[in-house]
Amino acid sequence: MAQYAYPISDISLSNWGTFWSKVDEEPYSDDDYSGSSVGVDGAYAIALLGSLTDPVVHTGHVLRVRVKDHQNLSGEFRYELLQGSTIIHAIKHIHPTGGYEEYSFTLSEAEAANITDYTNLRVRVKAVDVDPTSHFRVSWVRFQVPDISKVQNLKVKVSGVWTPVVAVKVKVSGAWVPVKVSARVNGEWKTIHEN
Repeated sequence: MAQYAYPISDISLSNWGTFWSKVDEEPYSDDDYSGSSVGVDGAYAIALLGSLTDPVVHTGHVLRVRVKDHQNLSGEFRYELLQGSTIIHAIKHIHPTGGYEEYSFTLSEAEAANITDYTNLRVRVKAVDVDPTSHFRVSWVRFQVPDISKVQNLKVKVSGVWTPVVAVKVKVSGAWVPVKVSARVNGEWKTIHEN
């Protein structure tokens, strides 16, 4: 399984129509889309993605978009994943056709490791070198990361039986106190259980 995030609000629009509510459905619908203004070079949209739980691992992070060049003319489409204003990954030099196509990129482990706040991820789409009579239409955006339950399946052996951990506590000065459990993942300490 995986976790999915879709746009939930527009952060900034420049010569681009309402974005988030036109590209957030599952399954996608090419009849519902957001478009850049005709012939405007540099038009862009930035949208906040829904919150995700940090999956702890740095693999399986994929951003997908569906886009077309409405007039099937020359023009470059760019899309980026950001945390706040910091670019995590950018794809440039895409030249969509006159029919919708899905484009995707998978983050490298190093890029995914740069994500520190899964509640502040954004997508930016941009039109560059657009023909004066053309514009781009985007019908779908989705960001995917691994499911936390596949990563945080913490178990302990009790009387010879592996049992899922519901809570972890230690006795301090005679009182039971909840604790956080960490493990080393890809050379870094990550929280794998917290009460």
